[in-house]
This record gives sequence, C-alpha cells and structure tokens, in this order.
Amino acid sequence: MARVNLPELADQPWWPAWARDGMTGYLHEIIKRARPYSLAVPHLARLLRESGTIHIIDLCSGAGGPWPSLRQDLEAAGVAVEVLCTDLSPNRAAAHRLDHAEGVRYHVVPVSATSVPPELKGARTMFSALHHFSDADIREILARAQEDRAPFAAFEATSRSWRGLLATLVIPFAVLILMPLVRPLDWRALWLTYLPPVMPLAIWWDGLISTLRTARVEELRALIAALPQTREPYRWVVEEIDGGPVPILALCGSPSIK
Repeated sequence: MARVNLPELADQPWWPAWARDGMTGYLHEIIKRARPYSLAVPHLARLLRESGTIHIIDLCSGAGGPWPSLRQDLEAAGVAVEVLCTDLSPNRAAAHRLDHAEGVRYHVVPVSATSVPPELKGARTMFSALHHFSDADIREILARAQEDRAPFAAFEATSRSWRGLLATLVIPFAVLILMPLVRPLDWRALWLTYLPPVMPLAIWWDGLISTLRTARVEELRALIAALPQTREPYRWVVEEIDGGPVPILALCGSPSIK
C-alpha cells in the first residue's frame, strides 16, 4: 500500500478555525479516553531518563494531544515532566483549559515543528502529527533535533495497513458520541455533528488520509539514513509497539539513547 499525499481538511488555510478546533478537540477527547499512547510510556520514560531532562516541548499539539493524562502516566512510571504544548496554529481555547492542568502549559505564540526556537529547550515530542509532513519536512525536523542535540520522540496511532484502514470505520460513530463532550465546544461544531453530519464525515476523511499518509518503519529508516552526519553521535530507533487495535509507530532519537 503506497503512501499517499492527499490533503487533510484541517490543514487547509480556508478551513474555518472553529471547525479545526472542533476536530482537534475531538482528537484530544478520543486520545484521552482510549489512551492509545499509554503503550508509548516506557519508551518515552526511557528517553527522558537517559537524556536527564524533565522538560518536554510538544510540537503540533492541537488541542493538547495526549497531555495531561500522559503526564500522569509518566509520573506513575516514576518520571516527572514539565510540558510546554506548541502549535503553528495555537488553539487558544485549549491553552485556557490547560492553564488549570498541573505541569502542562500552552505556548500561544506560533511554533513550526521544522524550526523550533532556540529558547524552547527540552525533549521534543510529536503525537499523531508526523504524517502531516512531507518527507523533506520530516528530514528537516529530525536534522534540527540532531543539530540542536535535543532528544526527540514521535508517535503515531495510525497504521498504513488494512488493519489501520478498518479502524477508521468507527470514527464517524465515535464523533457522534464524543463531540458533545469536547470542551470548550463551539455551537457550530455541535450543530454540524448532527444536522447535517458534516463533522463526523470531515473527521473521518482526515482520519482516513492520516492513515494513508502514515510512514512505515522502513520508510523512516531510509529518511534517517539520509540525514547529515553530526560530529557527536546521535542515534535513532524506529519500531512498532503492538498491544492495541493498531500498532503504535515510535521514532525516538537522542545523543545518549541505547
């Protein structure tokens, strides 16, 4: 199954901000309840321990991604972290909500994953975001992490496989159930969840395209092999973590990873 590069609605500049916030809000809600990234906790905890940092710069955070519940999972594993969520199009409603979450803040100034400001120091993470980028942009993201000597971890809960495609069939039904629980929720997003069901179809489309755009292990390894060499060693590990409906794709890098 070849990787495709069809557009996702939420990535388009003409897509309304309230609809984008509703979509990222749903994604945050489903991740919070299904907790697919709990499988990534041991890998992320090991990366942070080896790197000796408690600071996380989360890129492409949308409405907050898996935080703050993932922070609680890390604490239960004995790793305390301070998380700064960032995004190229910051979700200000999510920023207000996360202001009340312990150990998690939202940076309301736009931040590009391909050009992280030098003042934002810490381990860089991405959740359900790497598939949004072209191969050239992924190489740039990884090369910047290498150059900056920043620990890096990206996880994808989508799988470009028949198993992954089948999993997208439940998306419209999950939207119908969970959209009323998104907070804060614009009345337009709620209205268009049911009459007519625009949001379920839009989120299903983006979920399907996300699945078809998700890189495979061997493809990421090929991208890593093309990265420029650095003076000091920086090692990358790419693997799939099984244990859920679809495997979690994990890409971790660090100056000291073993």
